[in-house]
Amino acid sequence: MAEARVSVVVPVFDGEAYLGDALASVSHQSHTAYEVIVVDDGSTDSSRAIAERFPAPVRIVSQPHRGAAAARNAGAAAASGDCLAFLDADDLWEPDKLERQLRALAAPDAPELVFGHVRQFGWVALETGAGMAGWEGEAQPGRTPSAVLMRRSTFELVGPFDPSWEVGEFMDWLLRAQEAGLHETMLDAVVVRRRVHPGNVPSARPRDLRDHARILKSALDRRRALR
Repeated sequence: MAEARVSVVVPVFDGEAYLGDALASVSHQSHTAYEVIVVDDGSTDSSRAIAERFPAPVRIVSQPHRGAAAARNAGAAAASGDCLAFLDADDLWEPDKLERQLRALAAPDAPELVFGHVRQFGWVALETGAGMAGWEGEAQPGRTPSAVLMRRSTFELVGPFDPSWEVGEFMDWLLRAQEAGLHETMLDAVVVRRRVHPGNVPSARPRDLRDHARILKSALDRRRALR
């Protein structure tokens, strides 16, 4: 799929501290993105101005603040490429991310979803919870929006992210993809560096845990209904 047109969707809300690095990691890809759609989700900082510094194929879609799921949906709706990739505004792609995943997507037994490993880095050591600059974790299989590549037709088959979930919207989407019988593969290589910082450290908030439990219950209910 050397000639594949990849649309990259980058949702951002008040991400001025990291957005420039994220977009630079897309511009340094060995496979050039066809378009990079930055969805400004009602930012109140200089996120839009930072995105405007980048030349084509970067373009900006703006909307009132509606959350990550709605922002990804807006970007996907505006995309015109053959393939679709997502990058959170505080993450970084490895330079060969798209090239590796496109190769897997073109294999004879091609899956519908191609993931890769993720290495977390940044301000907080997740193992201890201690704040420490320069921390870097071990590579781990990454089933996250920043780590996946798919055909646009695959996204359309599963449908948009559910904006009613404040957390776990990608978990919900992936469960629906599995229910649709879509196959996935996990590359051994690290394709994403996930930045950990005070604004995105995983928490054990009761509301977050309830949302994850409700997502799993919704999936079980759908499967029971199909039986």
